[in-house]
Amino acid sequence: MTKSKKLYIGFGTRVLLLALVTIFGFVMTLNFLVKSLSRNVKYTSVISSSNVDYKVHLKNNSYYDTNVLPSDMKYVASLIDYIDTDLIYNIKSTEKLHYKYSYTIESVTRVYGDNNKTKILFEKTTPILKKEGLTSDGSDISINENIKVDYHAYNSLIASFKTSYALTTISDVSIALHVTATAESDEMNEPVNINEISELVIPLTEQTVDVQITKIPSNNYSFIDNSKSTTIGNKWYLFLFVFYGISTIILSTVLFRLLGMTSRNEDTKYKRTLNRILKENDLIIANVDYEINEDDYKIINVESFEELRDIHDNIGSPILYTKIHKDQKSTFVIIKDNFLYKYVLKATRLEKKKK
Repeated sequence: MTKSKKLYIGFGTRVLLLALVTIFGFVMTLNFLVKSLSRNVKYTSVISSSNVDYKVHLKNNSYYDTNVLPSDMKYVASLIDYIDTDLIYNIKSTEKLHYKYSYTIESVTRVYGDNNKTKILFEKTTPILKKEGLTSDGSDISINENIKVDYHAYNSLIASFKTSYALTTISDVSIALHVTATAESDEMNEPVNINEISELVIPLTEQTVDVQITKIPSNNYSFIDNSKSTTIGNKWYLFLFVFYGISTIILSTVLFRLLGMTSRNEDTKYKRTLNRILKENDLIIANVDYEINEDDYKIINVESFEELRDIHDNIGSPILYTKIHKDQKSTFVIIKDNFLYKYVLKATRLEKKKK
């Protein structure tokens, strides 16, 4: 039966392998730390919306069974008394904010120079309502104003203007709601600024009236709060982080100990022990500059050099000394027939005994 040769890994190779494994463990520790954590970013949304509704009130007449007509119809202009208009505007946020806002309602009467409304011949703006310096703390603000539009007054004004200058171009009156608002909080990097308009457009000096509504489309103003938080998102990755972290600490400790052993210039216990053995047993020790092939021998390991010296005293064979790794490991052997008596002097073993 052939005896397998024991694989020996040199001290330098062991240090290199240990360093590589330690670096790998450190990388894996950071990797699983990042994967185990979940970054919670807080978003806040501010959503604006508007609605314009109206009812047409008629003059007394013998044609309609009611004096109030709903929206989304065509109306006979000469029968309109006034238009009852509701202008509604809302802002809602996902968090409580501090709002500063103002709004105005005004009528704008225009006579155009073409049918595409690209050129204006006449324009008159009349303030109806103005509210400034309003504030609110909460998650929403709501504006709801009712305006009664005197259609007859606006229509008469423009009819007189057109007659005076013999104009036949189109004209209308707009009832517009202007809203300006600022939403802010301590968590916001910068305030949200809102500036929007919704309006009701009513044709003038026409036989029939088709009211048009221009609403503010719903707008979403999103921003990131400063109040971010980090939580454990995956417990399995957390377990791997702890496992690799502890393993890396242990490996790093061993690596630094080995590096410390090779970097110290002062006399070590290994050197002292080796020098003492060589000095006290100079006559019976022979230096060998190669590792002895142990395959053909039955190896008997002894625990101390004193035991090996006793064997020498009994059988008379010289003790063969081989330096395996400088300042780290040496072997002392006695060969007799097919037996090989062996003592290994190792720095790491002496360091453990020292502690």
